Amino acid sequence: MSVLNVRESIRKVIENPWRFVRLRSLAKFFGLSQPISLKDIISKCNEPGQVHRTAFLEIDMMQGTAFPPDEQLFDNRLHTLQDLYLQAGIVLDIRLDENNIPNLAGADNTYSDAELDSLTGAHRNPSFKATDNKMSAYLVVVTRHDPDSKGNFPLGKMFDTKERLGTAVFQGEPFINTDNLAFLRTAAHEIGHQFNLHHEDGTTYNEGGTLKHTIMNQTAVIQGSISKWPAGVGLIFGENESKHLSNHEIDNVRPGGGPFSKCNSEHKSWHSGITV
Repeated sequence: MSVLNVRESIRKVIENPWRFVRLRSLAKFFGLSQPISLKDIISKCNEPGQVHRTAFLEIDMMQGTAFPPDEQLFDNRLHTLQDLYLQAGIVLDIRLDENNIPNLAGADNTYSDAELDSLTGAHRNPSFKATDNKMSAYLVVVTRHDPDSKGNFPLGKMFDTKERLGTAVFQGEPFINTDNLAFLRTAAHEIGHQFNLHHEDGTTYNEGGTLKHTIMNQTAVIQGSISKWPAGVGLIFGENESKHLSNHEIDNVRPGGGPFSKCNSEHKSWHSGITV
C-alpha cells in the first residue's frame, strides 16, 4: 500500500518512544479542541476519507548547527514541520539521528553538491529506509553551500536531482541563523523538493488584505513582493502543492521514486518543465 490510515500511523507513533508526530498536531488537523484524548482522535480516524501517506524524515546536523525550530509562532498560530505536512496529506515521523557530524567542508567552509552526496552516504541511517508503505526523506543542516555563478549563497538546496534523496539547509547563512521563521520555512520548502514539488507549484492567496505566498515560492519572491518579508509568508501548502503530495502516484512523490520534475499529466498542466 502507498498510504496508511491515520489510525495505523497513530498506533505506530505511540509504540515509538522517539515519536515526533504529536497529538497536538493531529488535534489541530482534525479541528478538535485541547486537551484531547486518544479516544477522540481514533474516533476521528474512523471517519471516511481520513487517509494519509507517511514518511520518515531523518535530520542530521553538523557540529555547531541547530535543529530546525520545533515550533514557530507566526500570525498568532503555532506552526511545526509536522503540522505543515499533515495538513497537506503526509504524516512525518521525524528522527534526529546525528547532531555532531564533523565539519567536512574543507578550508573554504562551504559544501558542493558532491560533498553533500558523500556526507549523505556516510551518515544516513539505514534504520529509516523506505518500506512498502512508508517513504523516507533526509535533511542535513550544515554551514554553507558553494556560491552560484552570481556569487550568491543559497539558504537551502535539494542536492540530488536524479533521485531526490537528500536536501540541506545552510545555517551559516545569516538569514537562517537569525530568523527562525526563515529556518522553518526553508526546511519545509527543501523537503517539498524532495517530494518532487517545484517553485512553480507555489501559489498566492489573500488573507485579511495581505498577499501571502505558499511554501514552494522562493524566499526572494516573497521579499520582492508587495507584502515583503515576513508579512508575505504563508506557512501552508496551496491546493496544487497539497494535491501533489497526497494524490499523485507514489513513485512521483516518494524520495528515490524518480528524477526531479518527472510526474504525471496533471502536474504537467500546471507548469512547464514536467516530464511524464
